[in-house]
Amino acid sequence: MGADRLRDFFRLENLGWFRILWILITATFGGWLAVSSPGFVEYRDLRIYDRLLRYNSAEVQFPVARIVAGGASLGRGPSLPWSRTMYADLVERLKGARLVVLDIPLEGTTSPEEDEVLIRAVREHGRVIGRAQVLLASPAGGHMVEGPFPALSEAFRRVGVDDQMADGDGVYRKALWGLEDMARMRLFLPSLALAVVEELEPSVASAERGDRLRVRLPWKTIPLGRTSEGFFLTRLNHPEKEVPVYEYLDVLEGNVPESRFKGAVVWVSAGDTTRSLEEMAAERNRGRENRENLLLTGYGKSISKGEYSLHAVISLMSPFTLVRIFPAGHAVLTFLLVVFASITGFVHFKKSLVFLILLLGSGFAVTSLFFLKAGVWIPVIAPMTASLIGYVGGQCGLFWHLEHEWNVRSLSIRPLLELAQKSQSDFDEGLNFDDYLRSMWNDIEEKTGVELKSTRISENFSLVRSYLDQASRTHQQGQEFLIIHNAADTSPRHRMLLPLPFWGGDTKKSAGPRVREYSILAWDGRIPLETLTSLAALTLFAAVHFHAMEESHRRKDMLIKTIEAIMMAVEAKDTTTSEHSRRVAAISQKLAQWMKLPPQEVDDIYFSAIIHDIGKLGIADSILNKPGKLNNQELAEMRRHPLIGESIMRPVELPEYVMSGILQHHERHDGKGYPHGIPGNEMTMAGKIIKVADVFDALVNRRQYKEPWTEEKVRNLLLELRGTEFDPQIVDVFIRNLYQTKNNPMFYYGIQL
Repeated sequence: MGADRLRDFFRLENLGWFRILWILITATFGGWLAVSSPGFVEYRDLRIYDRLLRYNSAEVQFPVARIVAGGASLGRGPSLPWSRTMYADLVERLKGARLVVLDIPLEGTTSPEEDEVLIRAVREHGRVIGRAQVLLASPAGGHMVEGPFPALSEAFRRVGVDDQMADGDGVYRKALWGLEDMARMRLFLPSLALAVVEELEPSVASAERGDRLRVRLPWKTIPLGRTSEGFFLTRLNHPEKEVPVYEYLDVLEGNVPESRFKGAVVWVSAGDTTRSLEEMAAERNRGRENRENLLLTGYGKSISKGEYSLHAVISLMSPFTLVRIFPAGHAVLTFLLVVFASITGFVHFKKSLVFLILLLGSGFAVTSLFFLKAGVWIPVIAPMTASLIGYVGGQCGLFWHLEHEWNVRSLSIRPLLELAQKSQSDFDEGLNFDDYLRSMWNDIEEKTGVELKSTRISENFSLVRSYLDQASRTHQQGQEFLIIHNAADTSPRHRMLLPLPFWGGDTKKSAGPRVREYSILAWDGRIPLETLTSLAALTLFAAVHFHAMEESHRRKDMLIKTIEAIMMAVEAKDTTTSEHSRRVAAISQKLAQWMKLPPQEVDDIYFSAIIHDIGKLGIADSILNKPGKLNNQELAEMRRHPLIGESIMRPVELPEYVMSGILQHHERHDGKGYPHGIPGNEMTMAGKIIKVADVFDALVNRRQYKEPWTEEKVRNLLLELRGTEFDPQIVDVFIRNLYQTKNNPMFYYGIQL
């Protein structure tokens, strides 16, 4: 079942082409966004990183101390640059240190004597690491590195390059692994921090120079990939307690016991101690010369370059070294996430929105977990941006598809509603299936491109016969729903044969075989199967419905003619009311139309008016044909004819609305009529209209007890009885339309006003 749904999801006819294309485009865009990381994406990712960094911290894993040539040393000692004998004296005083890092500029030579003193001190200590300075990158992709003079470089245990690396927003968050130069035998020069770690953990921390460059730390091996990516500094819990800071001259003058440095990693640098952001901003505003030595870090502090490099060592030695996921891996994860999000976009809104929130929320939770537990930072802005684009695009595509389906369904529903509203008069005017189907197909062809080639065509026609023969060869002969014919050399290229539910010819008059008839649809290009199915169902259902309506009309017409014959028998008993029922029916029908009632209600009123006096079949001829006025007893008997008519027609099971015209055409608006004396608000429109038409016809025609009334007299009576005997609204409509219309339609029925 799941495989079937997946195949249906990607069916080309069922929006599948758009789904596949959109998913591939957005997923590829997401992968590109993850790899390229443009400025607007990187900036927002770094904001998230800064917040996550609050929950990631490192403890110092080894004794460490910092010696800085800060403001106090510069104020008491000689001016910079200092002689190298001062650095040699400092190295000699740190002979008990586990490792000494001279993070100071020692490029070039001074006097041979001073250089020799420093070289000797470094060699005697044996555990001193020096710094090389990266000047700039050449256009060819290499780097210019200025290190200590050659003799001193040989004396150092190791040499590392500057490792400070600013992000695009100017904030320092990560340090370089080192420098790699492919042009020179894949030479790799480690950063100062990595050189220190290699010295502290020589068995497990190293930079391998092979086909794949990677760093092995105590807890994991990290393939470097692009060395410019670097690693991220973790946040120290209590840097001011864990990393003591001493002034350079205090150490030289013996003010700091040498025991403080025994077994420690001592970082010697020039620059300021750690200060707050406010202090840094104030100094920058004052234009201090040493402002370049202060770095703004991602966890909210401004620190010196020396402290930054020491911090990089501590971060590398912490259990979770923070590294950024490789661009290729990030692109793959983004691609997969966007694929799922885009697929979610093609699901209905409520379910898909919940799933999207869960998908993105779980993705963010997983990336946070990787950050905090595995030390891997996975930027989230690129995948989430592309996922939202994929989801929104999917929802737009789904909306477009649903709108298209609705248009097709509305094409199917609207004509059927119009067909259901066809009244008896439409059939009387010669409505036929061919004209109806073509009239409703104009809108369909405009919206779908499917042409109605033929409404009814016999199976004996040569073209139809050739299609049927082709269907038999392609094993479609038993499929009664549709037959598709693809004709590459004709236009339109595609044809569909729809077998109609009725047969050609008059089988009642002919003894020959019945002939099947078909409708033919035609189109070019690709039309979704759902659209073709809807149009086929529309055509077939319209044919069935039209045929049923036509048959119903035929039977209703037969019933009306039968009732008219019965009413002729009634009127034959009452010689003074000849044609009365037909005239009342015609007047009632016209009045109902003037009232703008629905066609079906007009038909019901017409039918009810024809049989409104059928109860007179139960009235004695002596009463019906009495030349003078009726006495009370005869009048009471005459007033029973609505009830008699209702009892006669009840077995026929006519609609209650039709029956109401029989019962209520002698009721009054004020409730003083008969047989039940109901007021106007309880009468149906049929009863009210037939009431007016019945009285009007009686007044304008001769009866055995009166002569026809004049136009003015009839109008005055209707207005006089308006609101008492007659419904006011019906009287107003009747007088306005009847007496103000030229070529009055009532003259056809012998009405002389």
